[in-house]
Amino acid sequence: SSQSTGNTIFGSLSRQIGQYSSAGISSSYTMQSADDARIWNVSLLTAYGLPTRLSMSGSLGYSLLSSENQKATSGISSNSNLSYRFARAIVAVGLFQDFRQTALEGEDFGIVETRGYTGSVLYTFTPFISGSIQATYTENSSTGIGNSASTPSSKTFTAGAGLSWQILRWLSSSLQYTYTLRSSGGSSGTGNGDITENQASVSLFATF
Repeated sequence: SSQSTGNTIFGSLSRQIGQYSSAGISSSYTMQSADDARIWNVSLLTAYGLPTRLSMSGSLGYSLLSSENQKATSGISSNSNLSYRFARAIVAVGLFQDFRQTALEGEDFGIVETRGYTGSVLYTFTPFISGSIQATYTENSSTGIGNSASTPSSKTFTAGAGLSWQILRWLSSSLQYTYTLRSSGGSSGTGNGDITENQASVSLFATF
């Protein structure tokens, strides 16, 4: 077993440049004790939104990853989201690309370079009942920090659907189903490197 400690310093500056738009710049610096890893990022930010219809936000920047046992690696970073509201529906799409520390999300697979795409639809059937569908696809490439650089890229596809019902003013419920397909790009106990997961949950929420 091993232990790793990480710290992140970040800051941003933005300015409103119109009635519905803003722009700015952000930067972050992450330090990880394992392999003495460092991630530095600087990005340009922009946001635009109409009160009733369109909303979008995005960032485009540059990231540099370095460590004591790997040569420095750089890449383009991006995190963009676009949503549009119809009469009863909200459609949203997103794109993400950057170095990612997986230990911050649960199981530790080291630092990976991730490219991800998301999409979702939220529909309001009645003032008390709404439903949603969503899908996410990600590709993860090993960097050699906390993992092996020769490990094949892994891919994950997740799709789900949910239903929410406001039963009473103080009581609500939700039903959620999620399907996940993980592909490691190599052989595994399943024979083809693919692992599937099916999750379903029913929840009740009470407010006092």
